[in-house]
Amino acid sequence: MHTPPEIPLDQRALSDKTVLVADPTEVRRQVLVSGLDAVRAVFVIDRLEPGIIINQAQKSAADLVILGADRPADDFARAFETIVNALTLPVVIFVDSASSTAVGQYVRKGASAFVVAGLAPDRIALICEAALERYRILSALQKEVIESKNALSARKTIERAKGLLMEQQGLREADAYETMRRLAMTQGRTVLDIAKTVIGLAGTARSYRDQN
Repeated sequence: MHTPPEIPLDQRALSDKTVLVADPTEVRRQVLVSGLDAVRAVFVIDRLEPGIIINQAQKSAADLVILGADRPADDFARAFETIVNALTLPVVIFVDSASSTAVGQYVRKGASAFVVAGLAPDRIALICEAALERYRILSALQKEVIESKNALSARKTIERAKGLLMEQQGLREADAYETMRRLAMTQGRTVLDIAKTVIGLAGTARSYRDQN
């Protein structure tokens, strides 16, 4: 029985991806595209105009954007910031040269990879794969942080509402929570929504008393 050749890991990871390449230099553009044979679809733009890049990335449902330049000058920096702020996907940068501090600056601003003088076709797919994985991990961590902050804020709101019910109605803590839980079930709302309502009504009553 014939055994099909094994597909390299980078090709398997990229075989269902769409990549947008934006680079004003034809030679570098060609090298970048030649290293993306395993990608499902590649769209190419021959200029670093943020509006065009953002529009094409959204239109093509790109999974990753590659920006190429000789050196990251001020106009490149402005274009990059506009693009990375507008798109929720990894952005990989390939430049021929850069200052010693450029890598850190661009990574902190959102670049998933910043490659200096490393334009080799056999490396491009691996760099893109690593960038996609890095972006996935960072996005998951950011989501976890946001969810944790939201959960903490929700707990604080519920605790505050319980305190108000305990004070106003002389309830025990468990009974105050049970009151909000029953209201939530009856009204088809969440306990957090009920807690916000309790706090809002308490604030309204306080304002009324202060005015009279």
